[in-house]
Amino acid sequence: MQKVRHPNIIGLKEFVDTPTHYVLVMDLMSGGDLFDRLQDQPQFMEEDARKLITQVAEAIKYLHDHGIAHRDLKIENIMFTDKDSMNLKLGDFGLAKDMHGHTAVTRCGTTEYMAPEIVQGVEYSPSVDVWALGCLVFILLYGTFPFFNDEDPEGNRLVDITEKIKSGHFTFPPDGDEFQVSDLAKDLIRKALEVDASKRITVYQFLGHSWIKNRATNPLPLITPAALRTANGVVSMKDIMTVGVTLEREKFQDESQLANELAKSKTNVRLASISESDLLDKRRRKKKKAEPNEMEQ
Repeated sequence: MQKVRHPNIIGLKEFVDTPTHYVLVMDLMSGGDLFDRLQDQPQFMEEDARKLITQVAEAIKYLHDHGIAHRDLKIENIMFTDKDSMNLKLGDFGLAKDMHGHTAVTRCGTTEYMAPEIVQGVEYSPSVDVWALGCLVFILLYGTFPFFNDEDPEGNRLVDITEKIKSGHFTFPPDGDEFQVSDLAKDLIRKALEVDASKRITVYQFLGHSWIKNRATNPLPLITPAALRTANGVVSMKDIMTVGVTLEREKFQDESQLANELAKSKTNVRLASISESDLLDKRRRKKKKAEPNEMEQ
């Protein structure tokens, strides 16, 4: 890590080995992670998504140039330098591997971002990071994962996420009058989420794609912030209108009822209440797990 130097990668400044602890001195990232930034945005445009993912892809390109696969690229591992900045850095290299032309077979990472070859337990290359980049673009544009478990209303699993990943089956939520995603952005996602790793675009091709190279011209805001806020139970009438649903809030006894109605709406946008693998649900579990440790400190 001390050899890695890139403006979009959290730097390790110093490593100290004491009798009782390992001390890592790293870049201070006071702007929070990408998840929180997306949720807090009053408006998020496709051009904003393009600028953010370009920085992440530049970090991945640097790693691949040095023979390193990150293997745990996800929204929580992307941090901002400060609250008012759009400059971000990639962190958490706990699963990173120095590959230098070799392959790996270890199953690791976060399931929602795992490439098919990792799920299948076969040899893979750093191109698994490009698959994860495709998942990140999808999340930035829609506020949800491209791959998730299918469940019935009682919570019984119908289709496992790993089966969807192996087949590469995902669908884009339909565009509406209030929001839409450009065809170029969708094309980039399809090329990054190619099941056959030999046909999947490289990080160089990712950065050379027309959606990345040209300023996004889509004039309509994205649904991402509203979808995340709604999923988190922080529902406003503005958010409801943003996702293209006209509802009278007093019809529903509580916000979970409202979220369920939104989930069945014409936008077909998956919200956090639908699946155990959702961004919000995973985040809640992570925070709950951390609480006892925080109290002990």
